Amino acid sequence: MKTKSKLALLLIAASLYAVEAHAQSNDYRIYYNNRFGYSIEYPANLLIPQGESDNGDGQTFLSPDGKSKAIVYAGYDVLGESLTQLYNRDLKSRKGVTYKLLRQNFFVISGIEDDQVFYRKTFCKKNIIYTFEISYPAAEKPTYDAVTTKMSKSFR
Repeated sequence: MKTKSKLALLLIAASLYAVEAHAQSNDYRIYYNNRFGYSIEYPANLLIPQGESDNGDGQTFLSPDGKSKAIVYAGYDVLGESLTQLYNRDLKSRKGVTYKLLRQNFFVISGIEDDQVFYRKTFCKKNIIYTFEISYPAAEKPTYDAVTTKMSKSFR
C-alpha cells in the first residue's frame, strides 16, 4: 500500500476514534417511553429532559442555552400512510436537505436550515410511527454530530 493511502486510512481511523471518544465522554442516560415501549440514550450533560408530553407520547430535550433541541415521540398511524408517503411528505417540508435515506423500515433526512443542523429518523412498527429529531447550531456540529449518531443508533 502506498504511503499516502496508509496515512489517509490512519487519519480516518483517528477521526472516527475521536468522534466516538467524544460521544462516550458525555453522561448518557436512557429515556424509556412506557406508552409506546421505545427508548433512546441522551447526553444528560448536553440535553436536559423537559418532561414527558401530557399524552405520554414522547419527550423534549433542550440544551442549557436553549439553542439545541431533541425530541422523540411516537403515535398511531391513523392515516394509514406508508413509510414512503411519510418520507416524501417530510422531505417536501424541509429546506436545505443534504442527506436522505429511505429503507424498508426507516428513513433519515438531515441538512442545514437557517444555520441550524437538523436530523430526523423515523421508523414504523406495528402501525406505530416512531420519530427522533435533533437540531443544533451549525457552529456546534463537531459536538453534536457524535451525539446525533449515538442517539440515532440507540433509538429503539
